Formats: sequence, structure tokens, C-alpha cells
Amino acid sequence: MEDPAALWATESGARRGARAARASARPRLSAFAQRLDLAADDFLYTDGASGRRGVVAGFPWFGEWGRDTFIALPGLTLARGRVDECERVLAGALPYLRRGLLPNIFGTTTDDSHYGSADTAFWFERTLRLWSSGRRSSRSPSTPGRAPGSASGPTSTGSCTPGARN
Repeated sequence: MEDPAALWATESGARRGARAARASARPRLSAFAQRLDLAADDFLYTDGASGRRGVVAGFPWFGEWGRDTFIALPGLTLARGRVDECERVLAGALPYLRRGLLPNIFGTTTDDSHYGSADTAFWFERTLRLWSSGRRSSRSPSTPGRAPGSASGPTSTGSCTPGARN
């Protein structure tokens, strides 16, 4: 196990750097808005093993739940002008798409994920539409799951362009 104090120092430094970069790129926020912005970042995480970006809605009681992720994602990312961050979370969820469903409880693979929610895919689709609108307004060049300029999406799920059917 790595040294927890060193991990904390590394993560804190990375977050301070990211906050400083965002603050210089955005108009001046009120003190209250700055606190909300910082709090929103606490719900976004990167899985250490896979590098997949996600949302932890109920920590410490539970990890990433798909339904909660896609309900909260527009507010955590798009409302703060972080279209690319939203894209990373959407793209990270695509490999879990199975027979038109996304898991309500994400595991490390599709095999240990729980697909007991019929509406998670609908919340994903809503977030995808919101992301697409934000992407057009910010003129971002890519689509979730695609590198800029690539001709096709991830092979496990097919195309992920808005309106495509998986």
C-alpha cells in the first residue's frame, strides 16, 4: 500500500492546480459559487485501475450508481462549462452498455455490474443530448468514445453519436 499522506499531498496538489487553471479561464465567481464549484469536484473521480471517469453519488455508503451519475452529471459538469469532463464520463460508461441497458451499479466489468434499473439508459440519453447541445455551443471536436477525427466509435458498443441506436 502506498503512503496515504503522500497520496493526499499528490491529490491535493493536483486539485489545486486544476482549480487555478479553471479559475483563470472562467469569469470571477462569488465566494459561494467557488465553494459550490469545489464541492462539485468532490463527486467526480477517476478509477485508478481503468482510468475511467465517473461520479460517486453516495460515498461512503455506496460507489458509482448509473442512475445517480446521469442525473447529476449535467449539473456537475455542463452547468460549470466542463463539456469535456462530461464527455469523459459518458465515454467511460459506453463499454458497460449491454442489450440497451446501462448498469445501475457499476462494477469493474459488465459481469460484476448490476443491470437492475430500466431508466439508467434513459438518463444517459438525456445527458448525452445535453452534452451534444453543450458541445455544439463550445465547438468541441469529438464525440464520447471517439478520438477527434476518428471514423468509428468503440467496437464493443458501436456508434455513440447522438441519435444512433445501439
